[in-house]
This record gives sequence, C-alpha cells and structure tokens, in this order.
Amino acid sequence: MKMCVVLFTLWAVVSIRSVWGDCKADLKNHHVILTIPGDNVGHCSGVLLSKDWIISAAQCKEKNLEVIIDHSPQKTGDRRKIQKTEIFKNSKGEHDIMLLKIDKEAPATLPRVALPDLKTCKAPANQAAVQFFAWTGASFNFTLNRVVPEKLQCGSVKVADCGSSSRYKDDEEMKVYGHQSLLCTKHPSDACDLFSGAALVSAGKLHGVLVNSDIYCENSLEFINICDGEYRKWILDTTRL
Repeated sequence: MKMCVVLFTLWAVVSIRSVWGDCKADLKNHHVILTIPGDNVGHCSGVLLSKDWIISAAQCKEKNLEVIIDHSPQKTGDRRKIQKTEIFKNSKGEHDIMLLKIDKEAPATLPRVALPDLKTCKAPANQAAVQFFAWTGASFNFTLNRVVPEKLQCGSVKVADCGSSSRYKDDEEMKVYGHQSLLCTKHPSDACDLFSGAALVSAGKLHGVLVNSDIYCENSLEFINICDGEYRKWILDTTRL
C-alpha cells in the first residue's frame, strides 16, 4: 500500500488518509482483521456489527479462521475464534457475503457499525460521496528500509457504475458469485489491493461490504449492496439486529 496522500483528478477529488490520524477515532474499532493461527498480518477486513457478530466477504473464509479486534499500530488486538459461519445463499447459489459469530463477546466499549433500516434502506445515488474503511497488510517500505505495519485506510469515494470489467466475470474462481447485487465506486488512485470484507459507509450506516479491489487501481471498487432486500433481511434473521 502506498503512503497516504490527497489526489486531484479530472473526475473527482479522492482523499485517502490513515485512520490513525485524520479519520474519526471512534470509527476505527468497527473494523477487524480476519486471519488464521500464527498469522498476525491477516488476509481480509471485517466489520463488527454487534458484540458477537462480524460481517465480511465469503471469499475470506478459511479453515481455522480467527478475528483480531481492537487492533492498532500502538497495540496488538485481541483474537477471537469463530463459533459459527453463515454464508448467504439463494436459488442462484452462494453470494460473496458472510456473517461470523465469535466465541467471546467484544468489549462493550468497542463501537459497532450501524445497519440501515430494513424497510427504508436505499443504496446511495450515483456520484454520491461515501466513505470506505479497509485494512491493508504489512509491507516492506524501500524508502524507509523497513517493514511498515498493517494499517486501516480510509477515504471518500464516489458511487459509480460498475463497468464492464469485474473480477466476477474474469476470474474463474469468482464466477460462482457472478449473480449477486453489487454497489460500485470509483477506485481511489493511491489505495490499491485493499483487503476484501471492508466497509462502505453512507450517512453513518453500513451500505456495502468490499468484495473486489484492483491491484492497479484502475477498475471499480465492488461492494455487496447491503440495501438489497434479501441481504438485509438475511442479516436481520441471522443476527437479530
């Protein structure tokens, strides 16, 4: 992941910042890391919905999956094992959205992300500005000559058409998810290859779960559209939220 900067382009102003500095401090604890035993870097993001439920992308499922909560560069977060895994499925097959129930409740002091109302939920309009929050893994910085720890990237992006290029069309392993309801945004130019499972937030509510970013920052960011009636009802029925 490149260092955080502010970019001005012909089509939008995209601001990418480290959550540890410029973003609202009370937002950072929503966002967890998905990993496996022995791995402190992780491979996916996740979002804390309640004291014991996390939402992420189904592609992140691994054997012996664990979750790291309340993590920051200043301290190592706490690990939780997964008690139950639920993946959305309908007549067309599985979708790239997953709910995880952790074996030990998160501290009451950690904030949870708010969900939109089932009856009034509506996806943000095209060109609307929304926020995203996504973990990136630790990487070696050649300028600093050292490993830079994992960090939570955040920024403002604009809702856009999904376009013709999609991982669900081009990637053989991902075609199984090609029938789902997506919400897309323009890709920030300085935040590539974000961890799947990250949050898209509009008006303080969770509206999307990241399922596809581009290592070249060229194609759209693709999110599961939480306001699709089937997804929101499934979340409610599963978690009682």
